[in-house]
Amino acid sequence: MAFLLLKITPRHTFSHIQGYMLPAYLGLGSALEAVALATFIYAHNSWVWDWSVKVQVSALAVSLVFALVDLVYVIPVNKELIDRMKKIERDNDIGSVVVATSSAERERISELRARDVTYAGTYKRFVKWHLLSSLLNITGIAANLLYLFYMASRSQSL
Repeated sequence: MAFLLLKITPRHTFSHIQGYMLPAYLGLGSALEAVALATFIYAHNSWVWDWSVKVQVSALAVSLVFALVDLVYVIPVNKELIDRMKKIERDNDIGSVVVATSSAERERISELRARDVTYAGTYKRFVKWHLLSSLLNITGIAANLLYLFYMASRSQSL
C-alpha cells in the first residue's frame, strides 16, 4: 500500500498518511503477536520444552519486542524528524507534488540538502531512523515466517 501511495500522492500527504497508518499497523501487529505468544505458551505449559518449541517461542518473542521497540521508540523519532523536514520544505515551496514521478522535485530536494545544513542533518537522521524502523519490521516479519514454517511443518492436516 505504501508503494502505491508514494506513487500517487504528494510528499507531504504521503508522510501525513503514513504517520497514522504505521503506528496502527505496528500496534495491531504487536497486539496480535502478544496474543499468539501468550496462547502458544499456554498451549505448551510444560517446564521442559524441546528445541522446536524454544525456537517458536523465541521467534514470537523477537517479533513482539521488535514491533514494540519500533512503535514506542523509533516511530515517534521518525515523526518528529518528518515534521521538521516538512516545515523546512514548505518554507522552500517543496512537497506539494508527487516526488516519485517528478525528477524536478527530487532535484529541488537535493539542492535544498546541499545548501541548508539543518535540513541536510535532519534528512540524514531521518534516513538512519527510517532504516532502523525498516530493519526492525523486516526482522519481525522474518521471525513470524519462522514461526509459521514450524507450525506448517508440524501440521497433520496438511
